[in-house]
Amino acid sequence: MAHQVTKMIDDQDAVSERVAAALAPNGRYVAELGASGNVAAIVAAVRTELRNRGYDAADPWYFPTIGEHATLLERHGFAVRSATVFDRPTDLDGPDGLREWLAVFGDSLFAPLSEAERAAVVAAVEDRLRPERYDPDTETWTADYRRLRFVAVPDESVSRQT
Repeated sequence: MAHQVTKMIDDQDAVSERVAAALAPNGRYVAELGASGNVAAIVAAVRTELRNRGYDAADPWYFPTIGEHATLLERHGFAVRSATVFDRPTDLDGPDGLREWLAVFGDSLFAPLSEAERAAVVAAVEDRLRPERYDPDTETWTADYRRLRFVAVPDESVSRQT
């Protein structure tokens, strides 16, 4: 049975360790996560608006390249059998779609802001992204998702720790 996980996971080493420990014999680790460049336009717009207001926000997410993530998996005893990066533009429905997306995923970016400052930044981000990311005919925002999908198996040439 496949499971979709949409929660952001900070400690990728811990994830790989736990998957390796839990994987059944002859099992496979198959997953998809944000890849390098995921939501880059949104992040750039938010960071620009924060800088314009005197805040310095680091990118809070782990969006690796194939090489970065394959190296992490190999460090935890996996052999990567396949990995691919692909663009998956994602609709954020309605005129408030981007605002709602930011409400779900932007907490770490907006942590130091008051509610009024947050609302001002979100409105400025919408203004900044509207020309390229919003279709007024369909009232749909498009997020620039970029995904990394991989299949990894236990590397039998590596001594596995339990």
